[in-house]
This record gives sequence, structure tokens and C-alpha cells, in this order.
Amino acid sequence: MRLRRRFRTVVDPLIRARARAKVLHRDTNPHVVAYSELVSDHYRRDLKEEKILKEAIRKEQREKRRMDALEAYEAAKVMASLMEPMDGAETEACI
Repeated sequence: MRLRRRFRTVVDPLIRARARAKVLHRDTNPHVVAYSELVSDHYRRDLKEEKILKEAIRKEQREKRRMDALEAYEAAKVMASLMEPMDGAETEACI
């Protein structure tokens, strides 16, 4: 049915018959089918790579910068607390 619909606009019945026979042979011959599958596999687009959106990349960078800033703030706070002068009572307790 599909072949008849495909070739219905061909006016000459002999050309139509030859074209239909050619397509039928091409679709059923194992050598031709194997070759066409080989060609299609060889030239297939490789879409197996997972795409990473730019938005996700920016979010990752933003979170990394936030964590770095938080760690730097906490380190500075710890250093500041170590540098504070101690009261006399605390100094004696440390000795």
C-alpha cells in the first residue's frame, strides 16, 4: 500500500513498476540492508554526551564562590579571636 501511494504520480506504468521493484529489492536484500545499517551507524550523530546547561554551570560557580567566601570569613573570624588581647585573669589562667 505504501509503495503504491508513493509511486502513484508516476505516469508511465513501466517506469513505475521498475521503481517499485527496485525499492522492494533494496528493502529486502540482506546485503543492501546490512550496508545501509552500517552507513547509518557510521554517520549517526553522537548525542550520547550529556549536555550541561550554562545555568547549571553558573549556579555551581556561584555556590563555590559562596563557600569560599564563607570559609574565608570563618578563618578571618578565628584569626581575629586569636589575636585579641587577653584580660589579666585569662592570661594568668593560661600560664
